[in-house]
Amino acid sequence: MRESEKIILIDICGTIFDSNTTFDFLDTMLRESSYRRYRRFSKSFLWRAFNKICFIVFKVDWTRKIAVSYLKGYSENDLLQMSEQFYNDFLLKKQKTETIKLIKELQESKDNRLILVSATLDCIASVVAKKLKIVDVLSTSLRYEKSCCLGKIREDLLGRKLQILKKHHIMPLYDVMITNDYSDIDVIFQSRKSYVVVENNIKRWQYLLNKGSYVNYIFIK
Repeated sequence: MRESEKIILIDICGTIFDSNTTFDFLDTMLRESSYRRYRRFSKSFLWRAFNKICFIVFKVDWTRKIAVSYLKGYSENDLLQMSEQFYNDFLLKKQKTETIKLIKELQESKDNRLILVSATLDCIASVVAKKLKIVDVLSTSLRYEKSCCLGKIREDLLGRKLQILKKHHIMPLYDVMITNDYSDIDVIFQSRKSYVVVENNIKRWQYLLNKGSYVNYIFIK
């Protein structure tokens, strides 16, 4: 890391794209009837309530974990090709204009090191990084054996971005954080400046930011 290097952290889902990219990818690319039946069930009130409790208490998102299991048997190359198609056919239409503009402005300085930090799947994140010409990316990694996906997660960034950043020796204080994710509040508090992507949730963000006495933020849409 150069002494003058500035660390710019960028979330993906809801920040660069108006999309939960993991589930939109699975919903778009998986055609098995069993997956579609599961997705209908996973949207039921009782299941969502159960999953919320599990995530709060045990930090396990069972809805996501089970959904990812349907990728079992796909090759690493298959998933990259599927992610490329998903980007071209779906994500391009979901780009957040202000975020894309901000990323391009930040890329103009050679001192800025842009890093995508996202809980989305690694196959998706790598395609997004390539398309946006961003070299560094940290994302939820799938478990493979002989380049075949096991349908399991190897390292999950969901709610753990600060922990994973430190694990990869990317240490605070960060220069800029760009996100729409409430669970990134700990990363925001470790950043000199933040751009928070908002919709109709400004009051909740203001509450969270003010609670931490954090003032150097800008809301974008």
